[in-house]
Amino acid sequence: MTPQFLKSSLLGLGLAAALSISAQAGPLDLNTWADEPAGTGTWTVDGVGGDFVDQSRNGAPTFFRGNLSALSQTLTSKIEVRTTGDDDFIGFAIGFDAGDANSASADYLLLDWKQGDQSPAADGLALSRGTGLRTSNNDFWQHVNSVE
Repeated sequence: MTPQFLKSSLLGLGLAAALSISAQAGPLDLNTWADEPAGTGTWTVDGVGGDFVDQSRNGAPTFFRGNLSALSQTLTSKIEVRTTGDDDFIGFAIGFDAGDANSASADYLLLDWKQGDQSPAADGLALSRGTGLRTSNNDFWQHVNSVE
């Protein structure tokens, strides 16, 4: 993995969630970030200077990708999960580059959490490595094939 692994993305796998993130210099403007694959999530940027994002679509895996380098920085974030409506995944991808959602050369780390068991996915926290093209959404939900 190249030094690009320090770039980060937020992963929303159908879970209504909100995120704010800041670096040493202050809050980040998430208005410059984009969903990937395009149109798979409903990411709404809000807050002061775009420092807050809400993902409200219950659907296929989606990433909210930025070009943030964590090299020599302290990053602080807050994730709020709405646990009453659904119990899907939320997490972070590190080293996820533009186009990786549909790239045979994708190589990133994925830290995700699921509230409750929901076949075929089990609850809990997982650290996985994503490589190449996913065969289906189950790659993410079961941590198999391209996400192990």
